[in-house]
Amino acid sequence: MTNCTIKNNSGEENPFDKPAIIICNHQAHIDLMAILALSHKIIVVTNKWVWNAPFYRWIIRYADFYPAEKFDVEDIGPLRNKMQEGYSIAIFPEGTRSEDCSILRFHKGAFYLAKELNVSIIPVMIHGFGYVLPKKYMLLKKGELHIEVLPRICTDNIDYQELCKETRKMYKEKYSELCKEVETPNYYADEIINNYIYKGKDVLNAVRKSLAMNDNYKELISAVPETGNVLLRNVGMGEVSLLMALVRKNANFTAIIEDEEKYLTANNCASIPKNLIYSQEVNEEELFNYIIDCHGE
Repeated sequence: MTNCTIKNNSGEENPFDKPAIIICNHQAHIDLMAILALSHKIIVVTNKWVWNAPFYRWIIRYADFYPAEKFDVEDIGPLRNKMQEGYSIAIFPEGTRSEDCSILRFHKGAFYLAKELNVSIIPVMIHGFGYVLPKKYMLLKKGELHIEVLPRICTDNIDYQELCKETRKMYKEKYSELCKEVETPNYYADEIINNYIYKGKDVLNAVRKSLAMNDNYKELISAVPETGNVLLRNVGMGEVSLLMALVRKNANFTAIIEDEEKYLTANNCASIPKNLIYSQEVNEEELFNYIIDCHGE
């Protein structure tokens, strides 16, 4: 089951009643549905590759989409006309999706267009869409979706290039805050279970028991530092180390599993992030800021 939470933190009762340039971070194909669900008067600008793509083109050409690579005079005219009709223009300034849903570099087109049309910008931030439908995946996973409408940004008295730079900085800060709030051990618990479903009934039951008996290791993980090099011992089948690495993305973990079978089970999980390494012995030359005994079975 997938739930979606929408927060209006714009300070306006109906922020989309006044036409604006809507910008949003990009995580998955279903982002488009999230944006269009916010108001019936939104046009999404897409690149010409998507506009001409065999799978998408028949869908988006019947929806409110407009193809544009760069905003030339010929593009601005039709968009200005739609805004005069009360429509807002939605743009994904990253232009693509990242593998880990982090905020990528912003292209300047949305900010240039806002200045040219003399309208404000409404930032929309989404979370969880790249989790339920990761890049290169075709099937939805169970998860929690979050949409947050942020305060309107005035575009007066600021250069569009500086506006782009400052807005991306704000997005990174706000997104980091949202991740800390949402990405708890409970958030990733189902992901951990999914990594062990095809590893045998005994292994799966042991992992489920481990998570249940330790309340998804919330107390242990809450004591783990946000950054640094961390050595983990007694991590069971790897479930606790995997969960810890997913929650604490900015720390680097080395998990020691001496048992050959458990090591192979853990090291062959599908969702091992880049900040987690499994080993059967400690590298004496590697320096660790913290050593944690996880008491896994």
